[in-house]
Amino acid sequence: MRYLYLVPLFLNFFSYAQSAKTIPRYDTLIVERKGPLAICVVNSFDGKLIAKGKLLNGLKTGAWTTYNENKTISLIEDYNQGVKEGLSASFGKNGELQKEENYLNNILNGEVKQFIYGGRIKLIENYKNSVLEGPYAIYYESGRLMEEGNYLNGKRNGTVKWYYQNEKVTIENNYINGVLDGISKSYFESGGIAEEGVYKNDLEEGDWKRYNEDGKLIKITTYKAGNIIKEKEVKP
Repeated sequence: MRYLYLVPLFLNFFSYAQSAKTIPRYDTLIVERKGPLAICVVNSFDGKLIAKGKLLNGLKTGAWTTYNENKTISLIEDYNQGVKEGLSASFGKNGELQKEENYLNNILNGEVKQFIYGGRIKLIENYKNSVLEGPYAIYYESGRLMEEGNYLNGKRNGTVKWYYQNEKVTIENNYINGVLDGISKSYFESGGIAEEGVYKNDLEEGDWKRYNEDGKLIKITTYKAGNIIKEKEVKP
């Protein structure tokens, strides 16, 4: 037997943040029951579709879809026993895909992708328990790689590279726990090395060498704890 219910519902039904200072807006929940399964459609009082999905034993289950005011999809989330589990996708007002996220037990885990209009990837990151962990990549609007590196416990760790539009490396740095530490190199757009040196605890240390586009050494700057202690011009 099927039942139809009209039930006042706060917007926090969709996991919006609750605030004692905010007066909640009521919507209407239409529920069609099939045993423990409830098929739900949520409309505003002016008749606009807000969301739809299913409840199993009173908890969200499967795909839940949220809509923009123009009736296009704004968000699709997967649930298991009331918690986010699996893929979540958000969309712009024109229906374009903007972001894909993965959840495990209501916590951001795995790969996250952001897109620019037209479906080209803008950013790829990885999360573990809602903290950045693992490789990431950022792209130009052209789709070419702009930056790549790695995160450990939410901080840059290891080699990070930035790229020119021609896909050649422009800067290459090394990080330890979010701090610049190790060899640093910058390059001309032609691919030749422009400058090289070493960071120690986020500060320049020792001899930094600068080159011209012909690859000839033209200057040596000596640092101690980020302060210049000596500069030497070199005739190529």
